[in-house]
Amino acid sequence: MLNILHARKTSLPSPPSSGPFSQKTKPGISLSEGAPPRKKGEYHLNNFHDIEASSGKKRRRSTEEQASEQSQVPCRKRKKRDPEGGYQQVSNLQTAAAEEQDPIQCWARTGQWPSTFAQMSEPESDGSKKRYRSSTQSYSSRVRDGSVPAAHTAAYEEELQRHGIDFDDLGSKDLLNPESQAVCQALLDVGELAPAYNSCSEAIYIRMFQRASKGNEERVRRDLTPHIVPSAELLYLLDGENALQNVREELSGAWIKCGLLGGTQPRPDHAYGLSSAAFTEDERVKLENFTSINNPTKFTESMYFPFLLCEAKCGKRNINDADRQNVHSASIAVNAIVQLCRAAGGRSAERLTGHILVFSISHDNERVKIYGHFPIIRDGRTTFHRYYLHDYSLDGHYGRDRNTGSNFTRAVYRDFYPLHVHRIQQAISRLPDPRTTSIVSEVSVGEGETQASEQSSQEMDSS
Repeated sequence: MLNILHARKTSLPSPPSSGPFSQKTKPGISLSEGAPPRKKGEYHLNNFHDIEASSGKKRRRSTEEQASEQSQVPCRKRKKRDPEGGYQQVSNLQTAAAEEQDPIQCWARTGQWPSTFAQMSEPESDGSKKRYRSSTQSYSSRVRDGSVPAAHTAAYEEELQRHGIDFDDLGSKDLLNPESQAVCQALLDVGELAPAYNSCSEAIYIRMFQRASKGNEERVRRDLTPHIVPSAELLYLLDGENALQNVREELSGAWIKCGLLGGTQPRPDHAYGLSSAAFTEDERVKLENFTSINNPTKFTESMYFPFLLCEAKCGKRNINDADRQNVHSASIAVNAIVQLCRAAGGRSAERLTGHILVFSISHDNERVKIYGHFPIIRDGRTTFHRYYLHDYSLDGHYGRDRNTGSNFTRAVYRDFYPLHVHRIQQAISRLPDPRTTSIVSEVSVGEGETQASEQSSQEMDSS
């Protein structure tokens, strides 16, 4: 094998001593160029000296050979950096970045908008917006920390009292305005009204009560609550009570549009307030200008100023839990009316002292309790109280009392609801109109500029 390789080596032509393919320039071509063609199975080696005869492995290259090859590779010249050009490049990058932030600056300099202007003008999608976690700790997390009692428990009353919500029914009785006492009594004494859309006989009611009273809370709400608090919207649609057209009904709607007087976010089982159709366009503009989280007008996405609330409980959660939920929700609703009247000016807020502004009904699978809620305003501080009206048993007198709650609720719709709307509209009428205010301010600014220009021209004439 070595003899064959040696013969191949001697047959190769010698490299030229000069020219482009001289040994000094080491061209990137094979030394086998010009050699006779290889036969099948014959292997061509560029340099047979790199093969060790004993092991067939490549021998180690000496340091002299490596140094010789490195010396023949031409060195790349490093380009000289122009310091002024480098600074100019950095300056251009800074200018481009600034113009991306301020497209007007780019237009003023080049007469063209930046390339990213289209993306800048597009509204940011909800998915790309950063969401920041509220720094205020939620009530449920504070309950887990042990810093506050669990919601709607007996200890929960102390937490609400810190925010001015009073649970002393005996003490509150003497604080109620005599006019409101008369209104409450009239609502209770309304008597038997015409049968509603869901009326039934005593026998059917008792059978339904016996079944529902053994069920869970959902069953109680489905079967019993409509006979205590009939739906205002269904009375309008099915019974033709057109005066209820603008009543808005919410079922377990979260009150996300209002601030809290301590405690958790209210979510009443039933809440009745005003729809937007109850207001004129001018009134809606004023309300929108007035509304904030601490000055709520809306409580859900579509309900304004609730005036009647209902909570139902069953099983381990008894009627007292429903009372606590109602007093919290009703106090928030009362406070909204107080804040509206304060913004209206005058003594309209103080005149609300001792007047029922919201009613609530609590019930479980056996019993019903009715309350009225009112504010007391003294020395600029508002406290919230409830007035006990009535309670009765759902199976009292073998079903003869079944319409007590329904008659009271329908009397609230018929007699108290118009008073509630009138009170709200009167307060809105005294709110400033943002459209008129902006026009007046523009006129004032224009007059001021005119007076200033006239004064300056007079000074120039005198000089």
